[in-house]
Amino acid sequence: MTYELLVDSRLSLLHLNIIRYCERPFKSAEEMNKVIIRKHNERVKPEDTVFFLGDFIFKGGKEGGEENKEIDQEAEGKVGKGVCGS
Repeated sequence: MTYELLVDSRLSLLHLNIIRYCERPFKSAEEMNKVIIRKHNERVKPEDTVFFLGDFIFKGGKEGGEENKEIDQEAEGKVGKGVCGS
């Protein structure tokens, strides 16, 4: 079986204000999340390991909560263990 080890950072999923801060081309956090997850899944296979090196998901305020679990389930690949991010 062939698999890849991939590294990514600063996705900032579920973070509405990151759209304005970074001038991302989205109208809502939901739209941004769907596009990022779709593009991630086009590249990452279920057997791949992905290390997210910070700012994977915004967990605070109105934008966090149960949606975190949904995104974890939608994204392909195994998340690398022992990597801390902001």
